[in-house]
This record gives sequence, structure tokens and C-alpha cells, in this order.
Amino acid sequence: MPYLVSINLPHSSSLDSNDFESQERNKNFLANIPKKFFSITTCQRTFLLGPVVNLSPIFSLRKYYSVQEILVDQCAYTKSLSLLCGLSSKLQGETEIVKQFKIAVDTYLQQEECFRDKFLTKVLHHLQADSKKIRTEHLNNIGQHSYAGLTKKLLQEKKFDETTTLVILGTGKLCEDLLLLLAKRFNIIVLGRNKERFESLRSKYTNFHINFHSLNQKLETKAPIVILNTVPEDLTRTHSNIAKLVQNSKFLVDLSGENSLKASSSSFLVPYANLEILFKLGATFQGQKQQKLDQAKQAICTLAAEKLLLKRFKESLTIPAAPSIISYNSSSSFTLYS
Repeated sequence: MPYLVSINLPHSSSLDSNDFESQERNKNFLANIPKKFFSITTCQRTFLLGPVVNLSPIFSLRKYYSVQEILVDQCAYTKSLSLLCGLSSKLQGETEIVKQFKIAVDTYLQQEECFRDKFLTKVLHHLQADSKKIRTEHLNNIGQHSYAGLTKKLLQEKKFDETTTLVILGTGKLCEDLLLLLAKRFNIIVLGRNKERFESLRSKYTNFHINFHSLNQKLETKAPIVILNTVPEDLTRTHSNIAKLVQNSKFLVDLSGENSLKASSSSFLVPYANLEILFKLGATFQGQKQQKLDQAKQAICTLAAEKLLLKRFKESLTIPAAPSIISYNSSSSFTLYS
């Protein structure tokens, strides 16, 4: 009966290289990989997973590649689940890997039967189910804390209604980041000077309710939320329509920098948040995120132990009750887990 083995390669060790030296190296490498192995390549690594009866040829792979890690059984399942949960990525908890993994699994399952393994197919399905469980229970709402991301979290905490109108002043990159995160939730009006930028943004968000207006154009509507990405030097004198819009709002988010505070927030009796408040919010979320990541890692280890050591799972996947679990990584010698 097979062992479950995972192999982690650096991204630079591409299996798709075309030069002669790489092709020869790939040939030697693949000669030692069973044909029914599953593989996924991302911007950070090439990851292989599959059933192996004889472990010796697998560990010989170090001759041909800078193999970062070879793991067996429980360690292999733990690593695979960590990868699928985004915990092996530089941006921990990222979700792009879920889509990449699904595509890789679909590709694997569409191969001819001689290139598929029933044991590994079940493992892959269990990995997807366990990943969903880990993400749902431990990794919700831990997205990257950019200005736009923190603004979204801030507005979520304020519990504004989904029909709320939101005005964004400024059409730069931050405006685009805000639209990406807020367009599904709010009716948005963008104020700016650059008509070409208007057209560029309009073409990207054709399916959302977004209106674009010139700074000098009078607005007939009231907006409960106003986000300032930029502030004219004399907001109250040169842009009275915007000043009135801010003054009539229920909440102001000032992302334009500390020097704009006098020109915007403190000139109006409106509840507001500036960058300093967002930074404090970000620090709070970072602590919460680390706590969630630690909980997810512990849950992954627990799930892997249950899956690989409990009799019911061994019987369903025919995983052998190995006397030990062997791992190898590039920074250490072989490690034997009793």
C-alpha cells in the first residue's frame, strides 16, 4: 500500500523549461516521479503530491533539483492543506490559491484513467473539503489591510445600509481600489477633474451603479458617506458644493493625509475617520489576523492527524499504517517521526 508523499520545489525549478540542460534534468527528475502524481505550479513554487510505494527513488530527486522539502503521510497532508489554505504563501491567508488548486484538480481528473489514482483522487477531495472548513471557521475576513481594505472594514463596523450613497473625491489608484471593494455594496458617485480617468473607470465597472461627476458640477443628491482621497486647498471657498456635501453627510473618511485634516474634517461637525484612526484599526486587525492564522495552523495539524491516523480514514483511503513518518527539507537532514 502507498505512502502519501509531497514534494516542494522552488518556482525557479520549472518543469516547463525548454533549454537542453533543463530538459535533460527534467527527464531525470520525472523518471523518478510516478505518472499518477498531482502537480500545481504557482508564482512561489511547484508542488507535487501522490502515492508512493518505494520512498528511496523519491529522495534521490535531490540530485536533479533544489528540492525544498519532501514530506510523507501526515506531514504531507498537513503541508498540502496549509498550501490550500494560503498559509504557505507570502501573503498568509490569500485566496487565489483556492482557484489555482481547483483548476489543477480539474486538470488532473480530466486525464486518462492511466494517469489518475483513486487513492490520490480521494485525498484531493478531502483536502478541498478540509480547506473549506478551515477557511470558514478560522480565516474569514483576514484580507490585506490596505487603505481601501481598512475603509471597507470601517464602514462595515458602522453598519451602513446597502442602499447608502457614497461619494469618493479623487480618481487616482486609491479610488480604483475603493471601487473594487465597495462597488457591490454601495451606490457610488465619483468626483474628479480627469475626464479620461472617468472613462477608464467607467469601462471597468459597467455592471455597477457608479456615477461620475466633475468637481464643479452641482450635486442634487445627499450622500451619507463621503471619502476624501484628495482635498482642494480651500475646500469651503472654491468648492462650496463639495463643502456642502461633506457638511450634510453622516460620516467622513479622510484618506488625503494629515495636512488635509484642517481643510476637511475639523471644519465640519461630522463624525469622521482619518489615516491615524485607520492605522490603529489596522493594528487591531493585524493582531486578530495573527490569532486566526495560529488557530488555523493548529486546526490543520489536528485534521491531518485525524485523517492519517484514525482507522476509519485509513480504511476509506487505504493509507498504510506506516511505522514512521519521514520528511526531508533542504535546510536539514532526514527527520524520522515515531
